[in-house]
Amino acid sequence: MQEKDNHRFLFTTDSAYIIGYITIVGYTMAYYFQKGYFEHYRVPEEFMPDTTINTILLIITVFGPIFLFLTQIIGLYSNSFTKHIKQEHKLLKDKPILFYTMIIFSIYLLGQISYFVGLGKANIENTYTIATNNDKEYIVILREDDNSLVAPFNRKKKILVPRYILLDNKDLTFTKEIINNIKLDENFSKSK
Repeated sequence: MQEKDNHRFLFTTDSAYIIGYITIVGYTMAYYFQKGYFEHYRVPEEFMPDTTINTILLIITVFGPIFLFLTQIIGLYSNSFTKHIKQEHKLLKDKPILFYTMIIFSIYLLGQISYFVGLGKANIENTYTIATNNDKEYIVILREDDNSLVAPFNRKKKILVPRYILLDNKDLTFTKEIINNIKLDENFSKSK
């Protein structure tokens, strides 16, 4: 009977909080991942897309199995774990500031980790979509239904100039290419 109570404790009222927490963490991680990715290419913030449900679902899909794996391991030790959680729950109920501080800190920490993962992904990227328009080549940073966010690309020097423009997809020809060691133009400043 006590094992059923322990199981109910973990997956009843607290599950609503867990689902809310996972949603907030998913959104935060998706936002900071995109922010890191776009900052690598020095894309101005006004071009950064809204965090979409697809990005949030991608993040939750990647980290969801890790969370489930951990809950399965915790389930193996559920009796001692639930006793420990109940004690901690009581302690945190008595000190809500500590509890909320831990929640906010964990969300912040996961956001920062996601930022650096986005930065790292952009740094090691070598498969690019190249858009051509009037014999000019661009690297596509973001492609949406009607428009693409592109930056001029010097193929000979393998340099991307971070001067971003939105172009209509109807005016572009797209190809995917593997290009290693693309550098950002260090001589280009944001004031130009």
